[in-house]
Amino acid sequence: MRDLFNAIVDGPNPTISGQFSTDLRDLVRDLLQKNPGDRPSASDIMARPCIRRILFLKDLHFEEFVYE
Repeated sequence: MRDLFNAIVDGPNPTISGQFSTDLRDLVRDLLQKNPGDRPSASDIMARPCIRRILFLKDLHFEEFVYE
């Protein structure tokens, strides 16, 4: 278990397949930042183009998911 922990903490982030959109790859890259302060906030995530497209396709409204 310790080896797994060290691999996650110290190892490089995985490469995201090119079969996914650049927007989605960027989001995953940002979510996997080792430093929590470098990760996007929930509001930042909801504002991402790939997430907004999903919300639009499902006829959902961004404001329904943001509580400030």
